[in-house]
Amino acid sequence: MKHSIRLFLIPSVLVLFAVSTVHAQAGKVYYDDFSTAKDYLTDGVTGTIWDGLALNNGTATVSTTAVLNALNTNDVAGSLTFSTSNSYWAGDNDNGAFLYRNIAANSDFVLTVKIVGGDWPSLDATAVPYLMAGPLVRRADTISFLAVQAFDQFSVGMGLRSIPATLSSTTSEENWTATNTGGDQLIVKSFPWLKLTKTGTTFTASCSADSLSWFDYQVNVRSDLRGHALQVGLYNATYSSNSGKAVFDNFTLVEYKTSTGINTVNSASESVKAYVINNKIFISGTDKINNVRIASITGATIYENKGLNVSSFNVKVNNPGVYIAIVECSGQSYSKKVIVK
Repeated sequence: MKHSIRLFLIPSVLVLFAVSTVHAQAGKVYYDDFSTAKDYLTDGVTGTIWDGLALNNGTATVSTTAVLNALNTNDVAGSLTFSTSNSYWAGDNDNGAFLYRNIAANSDFVLTVKIVGGDWPSLDATAVPYLMAGPLVRRADTISFLAVQAFDQFSVGMGLRSIPATLSSTTSEENWTATNTGGDQLIVKSFPWLKLTKTGTTFTASCSADSLSWFDYQVNVRSDLRGHALQVGLYNATYSSNSGKAVFDNFTLVEYKTSTGINTVNSASESVKAYVINNKIFISGTDKINNVRIASITGATIYENKGLNVSSFNVKVNNPGVYIAIVECSGQSYSKKVIVK
């Protein structure tokens, strides 16, 4: 497996992997490793975790038409190849290409994805000028969006483009962050993992070398997105007639209600922690662990133990893969997502 360990804490999680489910109550986890052969240009999004594909359907009047050259898991088996030209997500031009899920108003989320290829110079590819790609969130009823941008050119590595709901014809309202002024810092090769986090009205753009330690390089507050249903997913913007390619893998979207006040991803105040060493899933809790269930990505229970009264516990897993540890402590249910290599 090409996965590394990633941890999420969500009380009473409803876990959705592709079209398989593990039922509970409060949150949702959507995961796509792009292992199923799919050409979204011909097949659409039916049978996947995705709700839609936006292309040239923005609310702004634009002078160019985006071209979606490829969006499939066939060109690079087991990964999503996403290629466009004349694709714009900037200023008052939102007629680009965007593969997305719908999430409810007032939901928070954590989106992570890995870049495993593409036309960026640090990946030893022939650089396509003005290629930008990564996670994006937008309101469907306006041109309002935020985009995490892997740029990797002109001494700029990662950025965050933030466009408000009310936009003039100027570009001064864009919040573009050049994070790689030294020329050798936040490049795609060194930081292939991207993350976009929403907590209330605060959005945080992050990158990582290994999906374990994250560098939060930009924080943006967007009160205009409060109370609106959102679309969250992956975009490709190639601001020229050249065809720019990004190749993604290991997409995860964790959605939960703002009102729950959930701590996510390696929070110091977590009640339950889980990690993997030598094919064993180790679980520990600040309160006594009562019940443990380990589920596969198909929802099947591979291990279950009830009536425990311990502070820590471990389970041996024989096969690599993505697993969910559902842990009950003091009447509260938690889910931890772990990936065994």
